[in-house]
Amino acid sequence: MLSFKQFLITESVRQGLPHITTMKHDQFSSLVKGGKVHLNDVTEKTDGMTHVMGHDEHGFYTQSSGSGSEKMRKPEDFHERAQRRAKETDKEYDPTAANAFGHVHKMLQSNERLQAHLSNQHKKTGEDVERAQRF
Repeated sequence: MLSFKQFLITESVRQGLPHITTMKHDQFSSLVKGGKVHLNDVTEKTDGMTHVMGHDEHGFYTQSSGSGSEKMRKPEDFHERAQRRAKETDKEYDPTAANAFGHVHKMLQSNERLQAHLSNQHKKTGEDVERAQRF
C-alpha cells in the first residue's frame, strides 16, 4: 500500500498534465524549469509504444519502438520502415502504427517554437539533443 506522501508524488503529479502534442511551449518550459522535473531523453507515448524526438547535425528526427535505431526525418519514413520490416519478416504490412507515429512526427515537426528550441540546444553543444541535453 502506498503511503500518503508516495501517493501524492506518484499519482497526483500526472493528473491534469496536457498531452505533449497539445502542450504549449510555455507549459512545457514551466513544467521542467526550477528543478521540479528533470527530463532526459524525452519520449512520447503512442499506443503504448515509445516515441523519441531529437535534433542532430541533420535536423529534427523522431524514433519509435518500431523504427529501431533509424532516425525518421519525415512522417513517410515510418511507412517505408514498416513496409521494409514486413518484407523482411514475411508478414503482412499493417500501416496502423506507422500512421500514428507519422502523425506525431508531423505535429512535433510543425511546432515552430519546439523546432527552434531543439535547434538552439543542438547548436550549443553540437551533439544530439535527445542524448546530450537535459530538458
